[in-house]
Amino acid sequence: MRRGALGYNHPAVARPPRIIADAPDMPRASASIGWLTVVQPIVPGVYQVPGVVANCYLLESGRDLAVIDAGLPYSHRAVLRLMRELGHQPESLQAIFLTHADRDHMGGAAALRAATGARVFAGAIEGEAMAAASETRRVGLPGPIRMAFEVTSRFLFARVNPVIPDRILADGEDLEAPLGLMALHTPGHTPGHMSFFDAKRRILFAGDSMRSFAGRMRPSFGANTDNELQAQESAWRQLTLNPELILVGHGTPIWVK
Repeated sequence: MRRGALGYNHPAVARPPRIIADAPDMPRASASIGWLTVVQPIVPGVYQVPGVVANCYLLESGRDLAVIDAGLPYSHRAVLRLMRELGHQPESLQAIFLTHADRDHMGGAAALRAATGARVFAGAIEGEAMAAASETRRVGLPGPIRMAFEVTSRFLFARVNPVIPDRILADGEDLEAPLGLMALHTPGHTPGHMSFFDAKRRILFAGDSMRSFAGRMRPSFGANTDNELQAQESAWRQLTLNPELILVGHGTPIWVK
């Protein structure tokens, strides 16, 4: 099999994945024209929250909103700011969907729930870790280096507050209207990582199960990946859903041709 768009071969799949390319002219979440701020979606009803370390996505369906991932402990401010720019009140946020328990994805969840009253959704494995303000895997570095990394992370980033999910999601679970997402258990980056798929519009919110580099997609890999083989399997499983747009936790949006 020739080398596919994910940058590796998978013996269990007979056909290569479709070509994947990013959109270099993808609009930012907001742009300024003089004193006026114009908020621009990635696609109608889907916005990337600006000013956060890991990508957070705000979903809009009429007056109802949801967010996928909540960033670091102070990132809730950026989410609330974007909501205001779109003309929404805090109570418009109905759901906070969390892909995994890393601090740059769930750190803002407690403050965001307190500010909006939104419900928090997560998978069982990651949800248990979130309730203890911990993570589900350790960075795969040699002992002394790992300890230095963990100490530095605690020093550089604000303290993470625990958040107990209001609802635990199962693999393949269809979430209620108006957003109509499907929860997917996509382990690899972390043991209980969850992705979310909008089947109607073929949008995959992949979290850290995939990353985009220079217009190409790769499964999670390297020292911060719990299990690289599982990450590859999860990436291929998600591609079989035939998404047309993949939104990742780190990197640019990817359009699938």
